[in-house]
Amino acid sequence: MDLQCQFINGRITPEFNSDYDKLSKIKPNTTYKVVITRPRNIQFHKKYFALLNLCYENQETFNNIDDMREWLTLKAGYFRRVQTPTGTIFKADSISFAKMDELSFGEYYNRVMDQVCKWLDLNDEDVRNEIVNYM
Repeated sequence: MDLQCQFINGRITPEFNSDYDKLSKIKPNTTYKVVITRPRNIQFHKKYFALLNLCYENQETFNNIDDMREWLTLKAGYFRRVQTPTGTIFKADSISFAKMDELSFGEYYNRVMDQVCKWLDLNDEDVRNEIVNYM
């Protein structure tokens, strides 16, 4: 069971009515394992795609933004190796909300930013300032 909760005044409190409903199904005097993660911030996700758009418009290598995104993901070190009959291939990891929490996505974003700056020979601060225009 997943719940959206907030930590308020030292207590974990359900955020939405549907979360209260789910919580009401928990049996008293029973031990539960709780895993706490921070859900992804949609604005941060939009910022990532602004970075991709900025990058795509300032490069001449890729004809497709999805290919560029996959290449940057591989360069940032987010991939898995797949053995095939003809050798090893590399597949970019998923950045879906279900696969990556806010902290992991922040690390991923910073590593992609580093790769963009190296590839296009740009200053990190200049890129961060320019992203605002793409959001």
